[in-house]
Amino acid sequence: QRLIWRHMMLLHRSFYVARVREAMFSPTSLKNIPDVAHVLEENLMLMRANQLRKVEKCVLLDTEDMSAVLSDLRMPSLAINGEEDSIPAPHPVDTKLVSGKHISPLEAPGDTLEMIEKLLELVES
Repeated sequence: QRLIWRHMMLLHRSFYVARVREAMFSPTSLKNIPDVAHVLEENLMLMRANQLRKVEKCVLLDTEDMSAVLSDLRMPSLAINGEEDSIPAPHPVDTKLVSGKHISPLEAPGDTLEMIEKLLELVES
């Protein structure tokens, strides 16, 4: 059944792209910044079926729990999560929330940049 669903997604590319858009971007971002998902959509529409399957496998199916790696970090670190993100924040990394869903640099670029700059200040001090 899963295989049938996959093939249906590839046959109906615009349906698949719409589902990815909904998973990655918050409704608020899509409403207030209509072009925010344009680059993602364009690239997904251009990919061949085997490329889409590779992306799906790497990003969705073969994800790895990085908790052990993150626990061993010996430097300042920060996770930036969207307030509406369905992917939980990694532990034990300090996590800051920004508006949006999963694509923080596009949905909340100012807040994301500010947090990265603060992290770099910590690293440099």
